[in-house]
Amino acid sequence: MKTLIINLFNRLSQIGVNETDSKELKIQKSILTLSGSMISIAGILWGLTYIYMDRPIAGMLPLAYTVISVSSLLYFAYSKNFRIFRFIQLLDIFLIPILLQWALGGFHNGSMLIIWSLMAPFGAWVFGDRKLASKWFAAYIIFALISGVLDSTLVERTQPLSSLFILIFYVMNIIVTATVMYILLSYSAYQREKVTNELKDQYHFASEMIKQIKVVSSETEEISNNLVAASGESTASFSELKDEIERTKNRAVV
Repeated sequence: MKTLIINLFNRLSQIGVNETDSKELKIQKSILTLSGSMISIAGILWGLTYIYMDRPIAGMLPLAYTVISVSSLLYFAYSKNFRIFRFIQLLDIFLIPILLQWALGGFHNGSMLIIWSLMAPFGAWVFGDRKLASKWFAAYIIFALISGVLDSTLVERTQPLSSLFILIFYVMNIIVTATVMYILLSYSAYQREKVTNELKDQYHFASEMIKQIKVVSSETEEISNNLVAASGESTASFSELKDEIERTKNRAVV
């Protein structure tokens, strides 16, 4: 079972990945596809639960998240367009929880579902885009304020769930959101550590190669100097031999 889950995670993490992608980009793509897949599963469970409790409108919103998320994942697998895929995923996880909280009757009746929307700035931050993360966080603050203004109106217009279910969803929202964030951070840290170790190995290999090249270069230079010296000695000996032959010829003529 564990092997099956690992293989499934590996397959999902390779969706949309190109061989020409940098290692950092591959990590970002893997994180987004895995997070979108995990939250889509949670969306199905949340949606069916709300429908079972006779909240069809509220139940349709998490299911809509799953449909949008899976559709964008299929689009990404086909087009390899990471920017559009990332935008759709972040917008999806940002808006749906807010709308669902409104449909359930505000902060308390909705069990603080808006906490899920924090995944948008968090995700942008994990992807290394601090500027984009700041924009999503600013949008989160704005919508949190709007939700606060609308809260009393939403409470009056909706029939709340039982106190027990509200408490259960409070706990589930906190635990599941924290778990997803922890898994993403752990996976991101693991992948980055893996890349760092590979770079260290490559640096060590390159350093060893440079040392070997320097040794070979030094030995080659030494051999070259020896050959030059030997060549000079041979030339001098040949010149002396030629002079001796000339002197012998001169004596013979005399």
